[in-house]
Amino acid sequence: MIRFSNNILQACKQLNVLADLHSRNVYSLMRAVAVGQHHDAITGTARQHVTNDYLRRLSIGVDKCYEVIKSAVTKLNYSKDQEITFCPLLNITECQFTSQSKRDFYVTIYNPLSHYINYTARFPANGLLHYNIEGIDESVVFPVSRKILNIPGRKSYSSNESIVYFEATNIPPMSFQIYKVNVGNESRKNKFKNEKITISSNDQEFKISLILDPKGNIEGIDTPLGKFPLSIKMGYYVSSIGGAYVFKPLNQEPTILKATSKPFMRESNYITEIEIEFSNWASAIVRVNNYNEYLEIEWLVGPIPIVDVGKNVIIKYRCKSIHSNESFYTDSNGRQFMKRRKDYRATWPLDLNLDPVSRNYYPITSTISVEDDLVRMSVLTDRSQGGTSLNNGEIELMLHRRLMSRDGFGVGEPLNEVAYGKGLVCIGKHYLVFEESSSRVLTRKLALQTYDDAILSFSNKKPQPPKDYPIKKGALPLNVHILSLEKHFNGIIVRFEHFF
Repeated sequence: MIRFSNNILQACKQLNVLADLHSRNVYSLMRAVAVGQHHDAITGTARQHVTNDYLRRLSIGVDKCYEVIKSAVTKLNYSKDQEITFCPLLNITECQFTSQSKRDFYVTIYNPLSHYINYTARFPANGLLHYNIEGIDESVVFPVSRKILNIPGRKSYSSNESIVYFEATNIPPMSFQIYKVNVGNESRKNKFKNEKITISSNDQEFKISLILDPKGNIEGIDTPLGKFPLSIKMGYYVSSIGGAYVFKPLNQEPTILKATSKPFMRESNYITEIEIEFSNWASAIVRVNNYNEYLEIEWLVGPIPIVDVGKNVIIKYRCKSIHSNESFYTDSNGRQFMKRRKDYRATWPLDLNLDPVSRNYYPITSTISVEDDLVRMSVLTDRSQGGTSLNNGEIELMLHRRLMSRDGFGVGEPLNEVAYGKGLVCIGKHYLVFEESSSRVLTRKLALQTYDDAILSFSNKKPQPPKDYPIKKGALPLNVHILSLEKHFNGIIVRFEHFF
């Protein structure tokens, strides 16, 4: 929520300047995000009612910033009487506007970055209707995963829920790109196969592709650097003692969840998805996009059952051909990369008799990677998570926790979050990248785009393109980024960052 709120805040501050709005609504979210930097908010060591208050402040601030963004979109692209709709729950494929719309509508995409980007836009849809995006060669309609449909509290707005993907290319920096969605009555037929991915689009092969075994399980990846073995597993550590402050697993090895069914493939000329159901409460969708040089892994965990034991749920990515020599790298606040060695501290002797797993866990703000002399495998996160590498060529990340005991460090309540009367469901994304060990350009670019994501809005009325947009449609050098653009009294503050 803090990462999402900051994403909205940066766009809000930018558009307050670009549209010359002089709105004070931006300050509500600025204050809420500032309060959210408290160590108990960032690390999750507050009591539940305190956490609820952090979320309340952020929610109010986000709503006020949406008003600023709406005013800017209207001023720069539409007439004053146009109604603009935002869908903050797109991450769980929930949007009443797009799901119920039976007539043409418009999607406005705002790019808050200082560079041109390609962006995979998605919105919920009615599977009984046909959708065509003007000016887009490739789009696809997939059914919504059953796991997402069953998230507690999620609202359904159509009887045959689907999701539309399309690729928005070359969106100018700090600018809008607008697409018309034509809605028809003839539904599109999609073919879903369980077989090896050998798809091409417009005679252009996927930049990366997955290698599957005869049962449809992922066993490798084919990249511009070559073919590499790859496995993706989910599991959990059992904790007898644990809580907001303490991760103390009972065993050194996690319990690995075995897939409950054959992976299901949704296949098109543009995007291919492989959905893996590890249990009835843990799953992952692995996406291959023919525009991207990375894998997108959308994971979903919860409600975690705790009738037997508390669980610390993890995901493992392993490329056994990478000989990482028991070393790995973690980011420092999303910028510098720190080398870590298993069971080692540079400044004091480590007691190797205590906590063999948790002593090797580090905070991951943005990226964790393993490498050898030739290739690096990196995983980028969409939120701060704990991570480690306990085996050569392996990356492990903590996804979700639900415990029955207290750790005794002052919180006074077990880590047992609930929503809608059930255990909390978490959904998020990882991005898996293979690149030469001598370069981090792809990782840096992707981390920036993950942190400052594009913002979508929807409307029924045709936009009027601005005659004189405040920003010239040029881009900064690739390694220079506008960290923030905001009003300050009678002036404007622009902060530049040389980030690689």
